[in-house]
Amino acid sequence: MKRYLIIGIGLLVLGCGQQHEGVKLVGNFEELPNGGFVYVERVDKEGLVPVDTLEVNASGDFETYLQINDPAFYRLNINGRQIVSMILTGKESEVEINAHGNDPQGFSEVSGSYDTEYKNRIDDLVQTYSMNIQELRQAQMQSRANNDIDGFRTAQIKMMDLAQ
Repeated sequence: MKRYLIIGIGLLVLGCGQQHEGVKLVGNFEELPNGGFVYVERVDKEGLVPVDTLEVNASGDFETYLQINDPAFYRLNINGRQIVSMILTGKESEVEINAHGNDPQGFSEVSGSYDTEYKNRIDDLVQTYSMNIQELRQAQMQSRANNDIDGFRTAQIKMMDLAQ
């Protein structure tokens, strides 16, 4: 009987030792300089609110849990060089963030947050649309400069097709 009691207490201690609350954030920063820092900040009406500082190991990996009370915009300030934005609602179980870490224009990706992934897809569509419109405007200007009515009309029709 004593043996079962000891085993039961042991299992209870092991089971309670590793429970975490909040959204699990994991990922990697490829080029975070040694001794670099990563701040988690919430974007609020009053500005940026510091939430946490990530502990990043020598190979750039990190894992932490973030308590989310209300849906909000968050960002990771990576060594003051790169910003990664995300939307967290508290319903996410695990969010993976990978980024360059030392280049303001470097790659970054966030997965595991539906709202962030959706926002990023919309941003990509807007960027593609803007680039297409810019190219067609340049074609119109070139057609106008060359007195090319057909080229101008073609660019107009393509612009109208994009708008639909």
